[in-house]
Amino acid sequence: MRLLPLKILIFLFLMCVVPLRVGSQIRSGAGFLKIQPGARESISNAGNSVGLNHVNGFFANPAITGFAREWQWSASYSTWIGDLYTTSVTGAHRIPTPWTQSLRGAIGVFYMGIPEFNSTGGVSQSVSGGDTRITAGLSQRIAIGNHSLAIGANGTFYHSQYAEYTAQTSSFDVGLLFRTQQFQPESKYLRWMHNGIWAAGAAITNIGPDLTFISEGTPLPRTVRLGTALYMGVHNGFQWTIAADYQRPVFEDNIWSLGSELSWNQFFALQFGYSFGENLLGNFSFGGSIMLTDMHLGNLLGYGQVLQLDAATDETNMMFNSPYYGTVSGYPNEPESFELLYPPYGVLLHTNDVVLKWKTSRDPDLFDELEYHIFVSTDSSDMHRIAKAVTQHQALTEQTFGAINTFAQKSHYVLNSIDAGNYFWTVLAVDRDGHQRIATQGNRSYGKFSVSKARPRIIAFDYQYSPWITADPYQGDVTLAIKNSGNRMAHDLVVNVSDSLVAYPDKHFVSSPGLSEMAFSVKLDSLAPDSIFQCTFSWNTDVLGNHALKAVVTPDTESLASNSCFQQIQCFTIPKGEFTTPDTVVVLRLNAVIYELPYVGKVYFDEHSSEIDPIYTTKWVMEPPLKTFAQRLRRYPHLKVVLQGTADSNSDENNVKIANERAEAVSTVLQVLGVSEHQISIKPGVVLVQRRVPNSPLDAKWIFEERRRVDITTDEQYEEQLFAPLESRYLERLSAPVIFKSSIKCSVPIASTSILWHCDAGTDSIDIAPWITPRNIITNIEWEADYSQEYIEQNWLNRYFDYTLLLTDSLNRKFRVPARHAFAENEMLQLERMYYVIAQFAQARPFYEFYWDNLLQRLPILVGDEKKRIKFIGHGCAIGSDAINSWLSEARADTFQTIFLNDIKNKYPELYETVLSRMDRAIGLGENDPIRFKTPQGVDVLLGDNNEPIGRQLNRRVMVFFYTIDAPEPVPAE
Repeated sequence: MRLLPLKILIFLFLMCVVPLRVGSQIRSGAGFLKIQPGARESISNAGNSVGLNHVNGFFANPAITGFAREWQWSASYSTWIGDLYTTSVTGAHRIPTPWTQSLRGAIGVFYMGIPEFNSTGGVSQSVSGGDTRITAGLSQRIAIGNHSLAIGANGTFYHSQYAEYTAQTSSFDVGLLFRTQQFQPESKYLRWMHNGIWAAGAAITNIGPDLTFISEGTPLPRTVRLGTALYMGVHNGFQWTIAADYQRPVFEDNIWSLGSELSWNQFFALQFGYSFGENLLGNFSFGGSIMLTDMHLGNLLGYGQVLQLDAATDETNMMFNSPYYGTVSGYPNEPESFELLYPPYGVLLHTNDVVLKWKTSRDPDLFDELEYHIFVSTDSSDMHRIAKAVTQHQALTEQTFGAINTFAQKSHYVLNSIDAGNYFWTVLAVDRDGHQRIATQGNRSYGKFSVSKARPRIIAFDYQYSPWITADPYQGDVTLAIKNSGNRMAHDLVVNVSDSLVAYPDKHFVSSPGLSEMAFSVKLDSLAPDSIFQCTFSWNTDVLGNHALKAVVTPDTESLASNSCFQQIQCFTIPKGEFTTPDTVVVLRLNAVIYELPYVGKVYFDEHSSEIDPIYTTKWVMEPPLKTFAQRLRRYPHLKVVLQGTADSNSDENNVKIANERAEAVSTVLQVLGVSEHQISIKPGVVLVQRRVPNSPLDAKWIFEERRRVDITTDEQYEEQLFAPLESRYLERLSAPVIFKSSIKCSVPIASTSILWHCDAGTDSIDIAPWITPRNIITNIEWEADYSQEYIEQNWLNRYFDYTLLLTDSLNRKFRVPARHAFAENEMLQLERMYYVIAQFAQARPFYEFYWDNLLQRLPILVGDEKKRIKFIGHGCAIGSDAINSWLSEARADTFQTIFLNDIKNKYPELYETVLSRMDRAIGLGENDPIRFKTPQGVDVLLGDNNEPIGRQLNRRVMVFFYTIDAPEPVPAE
């Protein structure tokens, strides 16, 4: 029976005492769940939903843990009415994971103690009680643009004990907290605050099953919380916070509260709060804080540590004494730890531009800012010295460590165009207070990466000489191939090929080359790993000799200087020069010889015979005389001839009858050959008186033969028509050499050389070794087709043919002149005219007077061509001694030449000097050159046979010889 009043007493105590600050309880139980631990959190509950720096605030909004520092702890103690007291211990810590650095965890133990009391006046024993709350939570901060949003959840175990009665339950909380980045207040009244941060939060707490004491359960005080706060100020200066909070516990009225905090230089702060709800202790509360940092206490606290002391109280009223709250907190004010992300430790990079990346660090001090200092070095000892300096809190400079020292506001930095090699790097996060935190990669305080090398090298350097002999400086093509054997992109490669002279032909090596010029140059913007750049360029030089082509691959930056490559090849220049002949060449020379052969109107007979020798009709080497006379008589019907036969008394022909018979015989033959009878007259025959018989029997025989004849005469005016010389033309064909001009020079000795011709009929070639020196072919080369004249005319004449020169040098290099075309034609070398004038027996006079006019008619032949000359050559028959005939032949030549010149002087005086200048001395050849000629078929014919009377008559002549001085003058046979 005693227990019942006690149970009732305890229930009343819980109903009236515990929820003193939140108003009257209606139907919810576990009022202790409504209370916040911590001095600052107790000031009118203002800002508990958005407290960015309040670790104890996670009891009100689990999302606050997401903005907690890297680690925090807090211990609180408070005294309440009726000797109640509360105490709490809270801690928060960052929980790194592979996928996030913003996960935070928090745990807190909050205990309220109820001292022993006895409300029965001693009837019953005194009792005591206590409530224990253990809360743990997780919160993840998420970036939304440049702002942040934290999402959190708590789990709570709650245990309540009063006397021998206990109750326990569990619950959970959820919350959101949004925070902007720093901004510049736009209001002119707030600009003096420089910076601003706005935060807003929402939470639902105490979600769980009923709390049951004895037998009846009551719902937990599930509460909806909303809050907002505006933080303004500067980091090391004045800061002002304004906060508002709204609570709506289940089954209870709305509770509004406002709060404000003023702080100076992160050292001293004052807090004020006001609650608009019913409150047994009053609506107004206030407190203060002192922040002791390493800047104040030095090594007593440790580098980057803060010890914060908070105290607060509520407004005093007439019913209860005000409770007091005290809190001690510890947390860091240095940048949070962070990690190097990229490049991974020890990785090999194949790029010139390296992007360094790291996870962002964070300085949770309001309005503090970080910048990142990046250190890069090729020496790992620099990284150890940097880590040691950071540990000893020393300032770092580029001059101190010889490393790349730069800074960035973001969490990445690009190293542009760095050299190949091994690199070590680290990043320092430094805040405005000079606190610095070095990044880590694994268990190291620095990262390492390697930049692969670009290894451009020449894999092919070859000279392919041109097989063509030309006069231009082109020597051939040079092929160059460059491969990047490294693992890194090569940039800005410059490929230069220089040409220098090593030795001249036939001389010693040049000690100081006089020739050095750039043969080829190209720039490559980039060359990927394992890629090959190949190019072919023309090598040109006018200087013959042994050349050295040097290829150098050089980067524009020093980073690849060690990878420059060099290669050299020896190149002998090729033969250079020209090998030509005119577009039209002469392969056949024509020497035209015109014979103007005379006819004499005499027919000779054997002794005591009137029979005509066939020589006069059918068998002479030329046109038989009687046939010629018959043709001319038929052609000129007005011509009349007189025939008179003679008999030789020295041949015992004393009867005139034989003389007449001979005339009749000639007349008969002419008529048979078509001559009209009325054109022929026969004059009575004559018996020639005896004459002195020469001493030489042969001379006597020949003289007597010429006395047995028939004389054919006509009127003087018609003599030329009847006895005009008979023209015979002989065209002499001579193969002509083709002249090739060569100016070819070589840098090495010549092994063999030949010329090759080709036309439709075939191919011809010759070896030109006789024309060459060891290294040069500078001469005129003659080629003459080694074929018959008929073959030349049929296959080469009046055709185009190709020609080229083939050359092999001592290096067994084969060359040729580009094939050219030429046209083969003939050439009229000279035109010779031999005009024969028959002289009287043993006289220097012509047989017919018309010869003089004929000679004058041939003047155009002489004066029309400057190269033409004229010569008078006298001849004699075999009758008489050589001396007599020699004298007589000269006399004939002189006489004929003199008369010819006199006629010109009289008739053509203006031509006299010209003719005289082109006239050779007259000569006589006696009987040594009987008259001969070549037929059009090229048959050499003896016309002046001294054994025949007609031949002897023709040998008594003067040859007027018209010839060309370019051609060799025919030398008469002796």
